[in-house]
Amino acid sequence: MRQALRQLVFVKPDLVVIYDRLVPTDAGASARWLACVGTRVTTDGPRFRVLAGDARLLGEFVLPARATVTTPPRIGSFAWKDQTPIAVEASAEGGQVEFLTVLRVGGADLTRARVTRVDSGARVGVRVVAGESTVEVLFDRGGPAGGTIRLRTPRGSASRGLASGVEDTYARWSGDPRYAKWVSEPRFAFIIPETDRQP
Repeated sequence: MRQALRQLVFVKPDLVVIYDRLVPTDAGASARWLACVGTRVTTDGPRFRVLAGDARLLGEFVLPARATVTTPPRIGSFAWKDQTPIAVEASAEGGQVEFLTVLRVGGADLTRARVTRVDSGARVGVRVVAGESTVEVLFDRGGPAGGTIRLRTPRGSASRGLASGVEDTYARWSGDPRYAKWVSEPRFAFIIPETDRQP
């Protein structure tokens, strides 16, 4: 790959939208989106469902177009605690491969949200309607990471741009009671950036 970019948007309380943009060295190459998601997995075209006790994960691939989720045999490091891998194959179009995935988590009464692909100029994304709330997330299809998010709920609406870079800091967690341990204890040094560490 010449480029591999992932953007992940979490919308409280239960929605995750993942956009992967890959630029292969070979323009005609294909790619596979692969994840281990649990032991009880069912698939239906671009959708999958994972059951774990009373918990549910409902997933849907918006990209690639005509995606089909499969459950391939376990592969090397993916053979972990009897997890079932899921995969989606895609070919490069216009020199890149895109995956756009919507995940919703919840309990036994979880229902699928209404998911619609949205194309807007040089951006692609999804509109997700869950109950009385609607979220629209658009991702830039070229250049650095970027995009927008719009949220409409019965209490109002909001819109903002997505981060265009990685903010490698835990500073926004400074109010958490565990923060002092994270930035001072040697056992957390592998994950806490040097700029956040305190003696």
